[in-house]
Amino acid sequence: MLHLPDTAGVFVIACRFMGTTAHPLGAVLYVGVAEDMRRRVLSLLSGGKSGLHAPLRELHEAGGQVDVLYVEVKGAGKMPGLEAALVQEHMHRSGTKPAWNRGPARTKPSPEALATAEHILDALRILPR
Repeated sequence: MLHLPDTAGVFVIACRFMGTTAHPLGAVLYVGVAEDMRRRVLSLLSGGKSGLHAPLRELHEAGGQVDVLYVEVKGAGKMPGLEAALVQEHMHRSGTKPAWNRGPARTKPSPEALATAEHILDALRILPR
């Protein structure tokens, strides 16, 4: 069972054990932003077509496991472009987009969102600079 706060913040779903999948150990699979992290993560992990249910099921069937890392960030869900900034910053650090984040960003990240994303990924120790 996930023990996430029902507060605003940023979460990262990462590969804890790869099983027979192609996901490397520690790979960031998804980055997200929410006003209520507990509700958002549970929705993503059990949300059928609209969530991450299918890729998560495939990972589990191949013997893989995930970790959910998070950091509380007041007003995170209201910062325009923060999720896009997190994806962009992850791509800058690793050279790849998180496997489960879909499509291009709908919102261009602001300079504030880009700076916040850098600090958040550092705090979560995601490929620190």
